[in-house]
Amino acid sequence: QEERASNAREEADNATALADRYSENAEEEREAAEMRATASQKAKATLNRLENEMSRLEECLENAEKQREEAAHEAEISEKHLEKVKQQFDEVTATLAAQLKSEE
Repeated sequence: QEERASNAREEADNATALADRYSENAEEEREAAEMRATASQKAKATLNRLENEMSRLEECLENAEKQREEAAHEAEISEKHLEKVKQQFDEVTATLAAQLKSEE
């Protein structure tokens, strides 16, 4: 009977050691799951931040493109105006030169 009791104690000790190992493994897995969940939340937050930044940059790019188009249009108008002024200047110069020649 003493041997049976000893065997029973040994089996109980082995079962307790096994339960402790399972408990430790379960705790490690729980901690790992928490770390994965935290990493996932951080990744989602980073993704949201990057998507928001991308949207903001796309909006800035659209605004810059509109401003570039407006500036190109204004430059075209200014160039046409400059050409008209040059043409008028040339006409006035030619008229003055003709007047000067006729007065000589």
